[in-house]
Amino acid sequence: MSEVSVIQLGPEGEFERKRLRRLVSLQKSDHGFFLLAVHSFVESRLRQQLSMWEDHYSFDDLIFKFKISLIESSGGFPQELGVLQSLRVKQKTAQAVRTAFADINTEEAQAAAYRLIQFCRLAKIDGAEELAAIESGIDLWTGQASPDDSWLLFSREITAEIKNNPSLLDEVGELIQLRKDAGNHLLKIKQLESEIAALKAAGQKERADALSLDRSRAEQSMQGLTSAATALSSASKYLETVGSLTSYTRTRLDFERDITRLTPEQQDVLDSISLTNDFLIKGGAGTGKTLVLLKALEKAVRLGSGELDFSSSPMNVGMLTFNRTLAKYDRYIAELLEQGGD
Repeated sequence: MSEVSVIQLGPEGEFERKRLRRLVSLQKSDHGFFLLAVHSFVESRLRQQLSMWEDHYSFDDLIFKFKISLIESSGGFPQELGVLQSLRVKQKTAQAVRTAFADINTEEAQAAAYRLIQFCRLAKIDGAEELAAIESGIDLWTGQASPDDSWLLFSREITAEIKNNPSLLDEVGELIQLRKDAGNHLLKIKQLESEIAALKAAGQKERADALSLDRSRAEQSMQGLTSAATALSSASKYLETVGSLTSYTRTRLDFERDITRLTPEQQDVLDSISLTNDFLIKGGAGTGKTLVLLKALEKAVRLGSGELDFSSSPMNVGMLTFNRTLAKYDRYIAELLEQGGD
């Protein structure tokens, strides 16, 4: 059974700490470079942890191997496991930045920052100070509940594409099947290559040559499937747009669930609040004092007359804070709690 190693960022982990610091410095600069840097960090970390340095191992291969190792070592499915699929989907975006200098909007950069934090939790990278700095940089998401206009444009693009091209969905279905068939051919080719190598090692040249012909035919068929898939450019663009929007939506949902989920310690504090007496919540920055307070307000509203004896008058709950930024954040979290985010 594989085990996930733990990186301690002490004196011996200074290299890892420096890489995280570089990400912190990039977060407030170019959004595209930051997203690309996040994926480079993830790839480097996985190659190091899995000892998969060879170039023929793709980003997808690394993500898949890491996912299997996590499931085996934990005996289950870790909470942040879904981030691996999001990273896999957004690898195309990172490649577009690298090869075509693609532009990335602010909301996408914030999503990349959150995926980085989730990945570090999975990989047990103990860089509390650096990750806290990255988390504090996700100010757009904690400042507003509605997504960036760019994502609304994505949705409109999808609708417009279908309207302007009635056969688009049929082409999408065809493209999905072509990619599936090409994948099956690739698996067959790899299997044949393994069998050919074994036969040659056993001195069975005639049988190996026969299988080499089968491999050549499979390669030609796969090339034909790949060419046919490439020709369906509109369907490919549609799938990339949908995949990008889906990845963003999943990441944002995970983020909102994460920031409204109480830790066991926070839950203990909430349970100790009776709402019949004054109380003071103490803790350092980032320990969740605001969230516990909002949960206490939520608890007061739910209990209503049952505990606070407001049977003769409507329930009125108010919250005062000392600056506008915190007020904006509090309002955002309160909206998430109203929507049922736990």
